[in-house]
Amino acid sequence: MKIDIKLLKNTILELISDIATEMNTPQFKELDRKSFTVGKFEGELLGLYKVFNIITDMEEYRNKKEELNEMEKQ
Repeated sequence: MKIDIKLLKNTILELISDIATEMNTPQFKELDRKSFTVGKFEGELLGLYKVFNIITDMEEYRNKKEELNEMEKQ
């Protein structure tokens, strides 16, 4: 199954941006003082960054594998 890596990475970056934007709103900061929800958002951001890094590593591995296959054919 072929996955559009570029689209997946862009989607993850958009989610990260959306969460960061939400965390910087005055309403969220006021809410956070009462409910301590920042930890939830930090956890989500950390998870998204980890997934993004895994996808990037997989993409690099795939590219190197394709390069090696091309070299073997020559």
